[in-house]
Amino acid sequence: MTRYLDLGADDPEEYEGSHVVVDGAEYRIGPWVGEGGERIVHGLTNVRSGLSLHLLKIIKNQEQAEEVSRNTAANQSKLRDLGFPTVPEAMLVRGHGGVFELEEAASPEHGPYGRVMKEAWEAVGRDDWEQVEALCVPVLAANDAHVTAMHLLAMAAEARGDLMRAIRYESDAIAVEPNMRPFRVIWLRSAAAAGLVHGFTAGFAHFRSKWPVDNRQNALAAEVYLFMGRPDHAAGLSFREDEQEIARRVAAEDERRRQAHALTAEAYRARAADPHRAVELMRAAYRTYPKDVEVAYNWALELIRHGEPAQAHDVLAPLVQMIEPGNQNQCLGTLAFTRALQGDDEPAAGLLALVVDRLEEHGPLRTADLPLWAEWIQGDMVLAHRYRASIFVNDLLTRLGPRAPAQLHRLAAAYEPPPAGETH
Repeated sequence: MTRYLDLGADDPEEYEGSHVVVDGAEYRIGPWVGEGGERIVHGLTNVRSGLSLHLLKIIKNQEQAEEVSRNTAANQSKLRDLGFPTVPEAMLVRGHGGVFELEEAASPEHGPYGRVMKEAWEAVGRDDWEQVEALCVPVLAANDAHVTAMHLLAMAAEARGDLMRAIRYESDAIAVEPNMRPFRVIWLRSAAAAGLVHGFTAGFAHFRSKWPVDNRQNALAAEVYLFMGRPDHAAGLSFREDEQEIARRVAAEDERRRQAHALTAEAYRARAADPHRAVELMRAAYRTYPKDVEVAYNWALELIRHGEPAQAHDVLAPLVQMIEPGNQNQCLGTLAFTRALQGDDEPAAGLLALVVDRLEEHGPLRTADLPLWAEWIQGDMVLAHRYRASIFVNDLLTRLGPRAPAQLHRLAAAYEPPPAGETH
């Protein structure tokens, strides 16, 4: 029967042989390694992979354990940010009746594959990726949970530009061993380079939750946030001494975004009383910071209202990958409307068919999920004409006739019918 660590009840002599679970990964506590003034140190073995890649550090004074751990990590991070070499700070874990630290081992043990892994790491140092693969593929075939072999194969794939393969290898490694920082670093770098911006931001948030004072990936995250038009998300990050240029760019773009949002809000307030002024304010907002989704989307809607769907399409198209996944279908629907307004009925129907396919992955179509004919967006809120999208889709069906895809028929049927006499 598996015995789990209980820091509130176990004597230190009982630690060895018990188990701990961290972020879903189960470890067996190995032999005592050493003891400092504040911590008792044991080796750890991942039960699934059989590899010993971590040290378990139990802080003796449990009443002040979190403070001790945070202070140690903060001091290490400050030194590193100033350019001094430091060991990676440990991960603080709350569980098993107390607080302990998980630290990456300086000399990890790879079981029966130790010699092969040593040769593979030497090949990494030579950038000999063919040799890395030749050594690691057989290891992974023999032990499909050998996370170090997966990690080195991911490094080889990244070096060769095969980013999706690198992501797959590291995703597999993280599924087995979620608490190794190097695995997540390669995953983040590959996701950023592949343009998987939403996957990157989710992965980066998880990285920060585990190692909150490790600033080494902040500059990469800031570049992704700037690409997405979200300098506000990068503004709270800390940057190292040699990364002040990215810090200045973040501050400058964040200020322009604030100005653009203020102009957009003013335009919304002016729409009813002074439409011409509202248009000029929105144009100014877009020119001030065109990367912001809300600013750009509202400018595109204004272009549609003024009979310029081609320009609206050009404004909207770059936004699709920046918009949160839950709101992408609305953007694709609006792009379909702009294409049909230009007379491009078949491409418009294709975009709407894609929206239907995406929605039907989660079950039958629901009226609440269907693209609307938006008048204004603010955050996740869409102010829209209630029935115009339905009328538009039915008109598109009529024009296409037998060429209309089946998804378009299902979409038209899913909309609530407009009330009698509603024509726009």
